[in-house]
Amino acid sequence: MINLDAIAHTSKVKDFYPKLRISLILGALILSIFVNSKDLYLAFLGISIFWMLTTTSLNLKSLLKLLSIPMFFVITSTIVIMVSLGKSLPADVVFKTNIGSIFLFISKANLALALETFLRSLCGISMIFCISTTVPMGHFMKWLKLMHFPEEFIELFVLTYRFIFILIEEALDLVIAGDMRFGYISIKNAFQTMGMMIQSLLLKTFKRYEDLSQALELRQNFDDL
Repeated sequence: MINLDAIAHTSKVKDFYPKLRISLILGALILSIFVNSKDLYLAFLGISIFWMLTTTSLNLKSLLKLLSIPMFFVITSTIVIMVSLGKSLPADVVFKTNIGSIFLFISKANLALALETFLRSLCGISMIFCISTTVPMGHFMKWLKLMHFPEEFIELFVLTYRFIFILIEEALDLVIAGDMRFGYISIKNAFQTMGMMIQSLLLKTFKRYEDLSQALELRQNFDDL
């Protein structure tokens, strides 16, 4: 698993005006949400990738691997936007097939919307990773305090951030353990292994949640003293 916080702590620019960089990147992210411009998306995407490749330990292969995690969901959403169902065809249809009396088609308008959504999503993801790989969590917490975010929000944000990567690490360990025991040697074994893995992951998740809740309760009781 790629540890984003570890990469951020070894970044060449981790102490180079972190609050200003966070503000600029988030400002660019907000701009990309409200401005419909493919050239803007490509420009921000290129700058983000160039910045990560030149200031962190990531190479092109590891960066593509990092981007591939959310890209599965982006591509799935793009396909859903691009493909339409209906009983009639629009004038700008570029692909069509029928399922009984229902047409499955792709129109130029949907194709343009899907491309715009894909570029905007990829642009946003790259800028978020740009922050995650060049700004350590400690600097980001200071920025949140500077922006006067509530303390409760900051604590929940940090805990959620840590918890997500803990779960990913647990899931990867379970996948490796299943592979070492030949759990994916056949389709039947693969389904059994996945079922056991999901069950084990849920149990570990509940255990982590209980430990986290107890830690927060102890901290709250300590603060009340």
